[in-house]
Amino acid sequence: MYFLRTAGPLLYVLLNSLATFGQTAALRGEVRSPEGRPLAYASVGLVGTAYGGTTDEEGAFLLSGLPTGSHRLRISMLGYLAHEQPVELQGGAEVSLGPIELEPTQWALQEVVVTGTMKETFVRDSPVKVEVITSRFLERNSSPTSLVESISLVNGVQEVVSCGVCFTNSISINGLPGAYTAILVDGAPMFGNLASVYGLNGIPASLIERLEVIKGPSSTLYGSEAVAGVINVITKDPAEAP
Repeated sequence: MYFLRTAGPLLYVLLNSLATFGQTAALRGEVRSPEGRPLAYASVGLVGTAYGGTTDEEGAFLLSGLPTGSHRLRISMLGYLAHEQPVELQGGAEVSLGPIELEPTQWALQEVVVTGTMKETFVRDSPVKVEVITSRFLERNSSPTSLVESISLVNGVQEVVSCGVCFTNSISINGLPGAYTAILVDGAPMFGNLASVYGLNGIPASLIERLEVIKGPSSTLYGSEAVAGVINVITKDPAEAP
């Protein structure tokens, strides 16, 4: 009888441990900028483990199959300060962290742009919101022949099929057709309704230093073609990158 009384609790603990052994957890959240803009393709992972992923186009992430216990979540993205916070994961449970805000780095705020002001100015001092796509970003995310596909990674900018015969794509900003987007090369406009179609498709990514994108009307500076926005292609200096 004594054996049964002592073995019973031990057996219960053993069975309970076996039931919870092997259970995993999930982690959900959103990554945003200080302005509330979703940050797509940010890296998300548990420090010291191989578990991780990236945010989708809406800035959301879902990590599943995670080990239980205490961990540290790390979120990083080019142009923003890395964010870390502790998380407690329990077997069979999904933890929702809600919106997580990343602060831009000082380097990103001090980047010099020319689009939106007609002169060189810092991003933080620009009267309009200018998004910058660097050549490093293009090299990591674009195919050798698709500059249009790289630009479409910017939120609010879509790649659309403009010609069903030649299968040429164009850029649509805020849902407006490509004809309403002004295309500039080193600040010089490419005139014509087909500029957003054949202009970008004819520029190899290897020549690009950076892309400056304005989403929204800019007709005062760039004319009637800039109703949807402006894309300024800044090419590399031949003396530095022949």
